[in-house]
Amino acid sequence: MQTLSYNVTLTLEERRIGEHPAIISIERREGAQPGPIESVSIVPMMRQHGMASPEVIAQPLPDGRYRADGLLFSMDGDWQIEVYIDRSDAREIATFQVRVWP
Repeated sequence: MQTLSYNVTLTLEERRIGEHPAIISIERREGAQPGPIESVSIVPMMRQHGMASPEVIAQPLPDGRYRADGLLFSMDGDWQIEVYIDRSDAREIATFQVRVWP
């Protein structure tokens, strides 16, 4: 997924109902010189049912990726996951469509 400044990859350990960790990889797009990332967070939403799970703040990993623990999927179906990349000067959002199984 691309934002204005980044290539973003979301990896879920499980695509099943319950709480699961996610790994977010963020790389600058060629030619992009955004300021430093201050925080990364994730919000899973099931728009067709008007549902959203709590926002999860991702923690930086030593290799430059981010880990979000406790990503909650309360039911199976199609979820939209928004990854918020916050800097002092802007917020960029990467949106992923994910199918969650029972």
